[in-house]
Amino acid sequence: MNLNLLRVCIILFFLTFKGFNRYISNASGKSLTFQEQLGITFVVVTHDQEEAMTMSSRIGIMEAGRIKQVGTPGEIYEYPNSLSVAKFIGSINVFKGQVTGTSEDYVYVYCPALDQEVEVSYSSSAPVGAEVHVTVRPEKVVLSVQKLEHVSNMTEGVVTDVAYLGDVSIYYVTLTSGHVVLATQPNLMRLAERPITWDSQVFLHWRPESSVMLTI
Repeated sequence: MNLNLLRVCIILFFLTFKGFNRYISNASGKSLTFQEQLGITFVVVTHDQEEAMTMSSRIGIMEAGRIKQVGTPGEIYEYPNSLSVAKFIGSINVFKGQVTGTSEDYVYVYCPALDQEVEVSYSSSAPVGAEVHVTVRPEKVVLSVQKLEHVSNMTEGVVTDVAYLGDVSIYYVTLTSGHVVLATQPNLMRLAERPITWDSQVFLHWRPESSVMLTI
């Protein structure tokens, strides 16, 4: 049996390890060690994003039978090449806007939902006047109770919901426009000690390097 297995070049998995109980789900980590020892390729077909991110050295995203993007987990998550890929992997904030200008370092986009122009450093090529989407992951959004100076892409809103997940909390911030922005923050303090909670008036911002502009 071992001799036959050593001749295999590729092993294909169609079942997600998370479909079983918590003991068998540990097989996902063990399979990586097994794969490294054998030096063969594992191909895993899964709808589970967390499993795909943790098990894979490269991921291929398919939609309607076509491959949309191939890359490392970090490349797929941080630099999606389309809005569908950005939405498929993890949570993401999306702001529709129009390109108003460019510089050596940034693209400037006016977003009606934010009622302001934002700076984006990583973007698809788009001329001035083009309709685009500006995207930013919730963990890249910084919340504060006071307005900060000398920061980019700042807006304000009211915390209308909080999802407590133990190690992190997800804040749902409703802007004046009615657009809801998600911000994920690590729970460095206990609940009673945190200054931001339901109905808090907050300021939020993100670095130009943290957002991605995608053409429509």
